[in-house]
Amino acid sequence: LLAGADAVVNLTGQGIAGRRWTPERRQLLRQSRLVPARTLTDVLRSMPTPPRVFIQISASGYYGQGGETELTEEAPGGRGFLAALVADWEEVSAPLAGISGIRRVVARLAPVWSNHGGAIPRLVFPFRFGLGGRLGDGSQWTSWIHLDDVARALIHLLVEPQALGVFNLAAPETVRNRDLARAIGRVLHRPAWLTVPAALLRLEMGELADEMLLASQRVKSDRLRQTGFAFAYPAVEPALRSLLTSGSAQAHSSMKMAP
Repeated sequence: LLAGADAVVNLTGQGIAGRRWTPERRQLLRQSRLVPARTLTDVLRSMPTPPRVFIQISASGYYGQGGETELTEEAPGGRGFLAALVADWEEVSAPLAGISGIRRVVARLAPVWSNHGGAIPRLVFPFRFGLGGRLGDGSQWTSWIHLDDVARALIHLLVEPQALGVFNLAAPETVRNRDLARAIGRVLHRPAWLTVPAALLRLEMGELADEMLLASQRVKSDRLRQTGFAFAYPAVEPALRSLLTSGSAQAHSSMKMAP
């Protein structure tokens, strides 16, 4: 199937934040990432003329709890289930970096904002009923990227011959969770005064709460921008408006992406 292909982009992996991380769920999350990545790596290594580009999707969860630190691609890996999972995921395809003729790229995505799943529908739901607000004390930094910019960045990394190695994919503007809640409230014309206690999140979601909902990450994409990439949605509020206001959301859902 890959004979004659110019590039391979591996997007495979079960959604990480959909439910509590039970032992069975952890196993599924690992297998859905590691098995396809290993299969593709083995196949590409065996091909006499492999595709010239291999892009492995990864996640900013690699960095774990970042606190106030700005996280570049040189930042060390973090602790916890998610950080270990992402590190193993990236390591599987590492042998491709040493094969002549293959340009290997690892794209570490921040949480993707979209109307079609992911963080935004879950974040916005309580606001529509006037019950929105911050998670925990709201001081944690939130990194993110608009789905349109994900597609544009992947196209850019496919065709940019100097793109090699790890790239963070995160919008330039990071915000604290409490400020994100206020921005959602402004866009939807709803209050943003409630607080979801951290203890309640931990009770409901277990480790997922600490490693995703309450984790603080200030992910920087300077390396991507240095290759000439420009974000269509660099700031929080315009990105939210493109997704949450009725006219913009309808236009966004019908828009066709083109190289």
